[in-house]
Amino acid sequence: EASPPAVTPISIRCKHVFYSVKVRGERKSILQDVSCLFESGSATALMGPSGSGKTTLLSTIAGQTSSSGVVTNEILVNGLPPPPDFKQLACVVPQDDILLTGLTPRESLAYAAELRLALPRNERLARVEALLAELGLTGCANTRVGNATNRGISGGQRKRVSLGLELITRPSVVMCDEPTSGLDSKMAEDVVTLLRNLG
Repeated sequence: EASPPAVTPISIRCKHVFYSVKVRGERKSILQDVSCLFESGSATALMGPSGSGKTTLLSTIAGQTSSSGVVTNEILVNGLPPPPDFKQLACVVPQDDILLTGLTPRESLAYAAELRLALPRNERLARVEALLAELGLTGCANTRVGNATNRGISGGQRKRVSLGLELITRPSVVMCDEPTSGLDSKMAEDVVTLLRNLG
């Protein structure tokens, strides 16, 4: 099996960032004078009330903003403007699990690997199996994801599959939008522990 590629250490600094979008012909400010630092190798939590701009900040850092959005001032990656391949180095795990309910966790990750990794089939499958183990999904790897009417894996397991869909590319930066939303206290604790142990 080929050795996994080294993950590039990345620190991100936001310096007086403003972000606005056009709404009905007028500019609406979403982020106002945000400064923060995310150190390489650390886990950082963003906290704030609903509508305070947490999701927008993550999307802005990842370069996933609206076509009408305007970002002013600096977002620096290792002290420099974001490199052209930064979208390949960073990922955002959405709040809502966007999964195909008829697939199993193993099939979901294998499908993502086939679409996103330019690797031989045996290497893709090896990475899928390693990731299933890392995420604690081996025991439910062949159970369908399911939904409200067709019961499948648990909410915590769904969240870990969603995380796996992004981790399959071995990104340097993982940004999770409300990763414990909708989970009970035990499942939420398990997800937070997993995130802290990544890498």
